[in-house]
Parts: sequence; structure tokens; C-alpha cells
Amino acid sequence: MGVAGGISRAAQVASKYFVVWVIAAAGFALIYPTAFVPVLDYVNPLLGIIMLGMGLTLQPADFQRLIERPVDVGIGAITQWLVMPLAAYALYLLFDLPDAVGVGLILVGAAPGGTASNVMTYLGRGDVALSVAITTVTTLAAPIVMPAWTLFILGEAIDVTFMEMFTSIVQIVI
Repeated sequence: MGVAGGISRAAQVASKYFVVWVIAAAGFALIYPTAFVPVLDYVNPLLGIIMLGMGLTLQPADFQRLIERPVDVGIGAITQWLVMPLAAYALYLLFDLPDAVGVGLILVGAAPGGTASNVMTYLGRGDVALSVAITTVTTLAAPIVMPAWTLFILGEAIDVTFMEMFTSIVQIVI
């Protein structure tokens, strides 16, 4: 087996056991959080590399299909903007969580799908182009949508400037 065969085999194993790797890494991070501190400065560049990898799986025909079906992207984005924050709010009410936890939960619910959604779509053999398009739209709108949801649901504004959030998003996407 040559180098290409070895890389292909490693990719197959990583893909097949992706969920196991994620759970193991999360468990390790919970037990030894300081082990991950050196990685913090590299999170945005690493997410950018993953996004690049997802983009490289796409063909021009995928984008043509999206241009022909823009409603699908709109439905996906609107569904994400409505269902996720409202589900987070319902959990906040259902479990009578403290306000600080509620704010965090709603922020997570209002956050765009991100890189993980694209990777999971790819691994599940879904429509990666649609996932990337929805993630892009919801990510670009995040500096407006996330604070709006916290203000609307909780009546509290969050102290994040548009430029701080936008810069972070640009670092990941570009």
C-alpha cells in the first residue's frame, strides 16, 4: 500500500468512527481542559481549513443547482433562525434555568450551524452545497440575528459589537 492508499485508509477510519472520535475528544476535554488551551489560538484557522475542505468537495454544478433553487436555501435559513432559538427558549422555560444559562442557551440556539453541520452533512452523504449555502447565509446574518433573539426573547441586549462578531466570522469563512 502506497502513501495514497494509506491516506485513503486513514480517512475511511476517521470518517467511519467520527462520532466516536468526537465523543472521546469531548470526554478528554472535560477531564483535562488545560490540555486544549494551546489550541485556542488556532481554532479559527482550523475551522477555516475544514471549511476549505468542505468547499473542495463541491463542483460548479452544485452551485448551479443552488442558483436554480434559492428557495431551498431560504427555507433552510429561516427554519434554522426560527426553530433553534425557539427550541432553546422552550428548554429554558421547561427546565426553569437561571437567566444566565438561558441567555447562553438562546445564543447557542440562534448561532449558525457552523462547520460541524457541513461535516455531518458530508459524512451523511447529504447535500453539502445546500448545507454550505445555508451555513453561509446564517453566518453572515449572525451579528444581527443572535443579538436580536436575545433582546426579543429575554428582553436583554448582549454586549458584542457587530465588528467583533463580523471579524471572527470573516476569519473562519475566508
